[in-house]
Amino acid sequence: MADELAFVQLPHPGREHGPDEPGGAVKRWEHGEHDHKRKFMLVPGAWRERVEAESCVGDVLFWGEWEAASTVRPVGSRTEPGAPSWVHEPFFNDASDAPEGVVPQNTDPFVFGDRFLYTFCKQPGNGRLRRLARGSVVVFGSIKDKAFRIDTVLVVSESVDHTRETYDKDASPRASDVFRATTLDPMYAWHGTRGGRLYLGATPDEPVNGMFSFFPCVPASTRRAFARPRVALPDLINQTFAMQAKTTTFAEPHDLALKWRAVVDQVLAEGLALGVRAELPGGRGARDG
Repeated sequence: MADELAFVQLPHPGREHGPDEPGGAVKRWEHGEHDHKRKFMLVPGAWRERVEAESCVGDVLFWGEWEAASTVRPVGSRTEPGAPSWVHEPFFNDASDAPEGVVPQNTDPFVFGDRFLYTFCKQPGNGRLRRLARGSVVVFGSIKDKAFRIDTVLVVSESVDHTRETYDKDASPRASDVFRATTLDPMYAWHGTRGGRLYLGATPDEPVNGMFSFFPCVPASTRRAFARPRVALPDLINQTFAMQAKTTTFAEPHDLALKWRAVVDQVLAEGLALGVRAELPGGRGARDG
């Protein structure tokens, strides 16, 4: 079947990761049989205050997915409903960080490095998610407080199909070694996984129809522990879908770009910025020199 130009609401579990033990300072790499959760993270990165603005560089705070290990500390006072309880700083030494004897949980979507990446979440059971055309918009979020609250928006720039037999030569070279270790290898550690499509996100330097991928964020200097922003687009987003993806096709790229802009405007209206880059996690202690 032909690829579709589409707006996708892609719900994923929204509970928050904390430390492994009460009072602890580490969240180890999650087991694959456990549910995905979100982390509120502090990472070196880049953001834009407006779509047309120049990117600013520095530490950012944002909600996202990182199922590998992180250091973690309490937020302190929570000043707004839905605010996080914990701040995580992701780290990655090598694949030996993964839990022994079990399949490690995969990180997907993956917002670290040069481009946002998406390749596995809900694809095995939903063929339409493996047929998204260039310029499609995938909005990842979770139902919290009876509303769809987003953490990642990926605009499709490129894609590559891969299988268990071909991912090493087709998908791995398009991404970082960290992505392979934390997403592709855990994905194929499940014996039933046959394949998927790797989507590479558009960036501000290489936009698609004026759109780029982003995550809602704030500069870390604000120290704002913010709630994930609610996005309301009645024709495109169902405020009750906790697990089921909703795919809406578009005939005209311009019309879809207007919907992307509507998502952007709602994020900015919450006093948030558009995170456009998060640095790849390094080894534990790397930020301390």
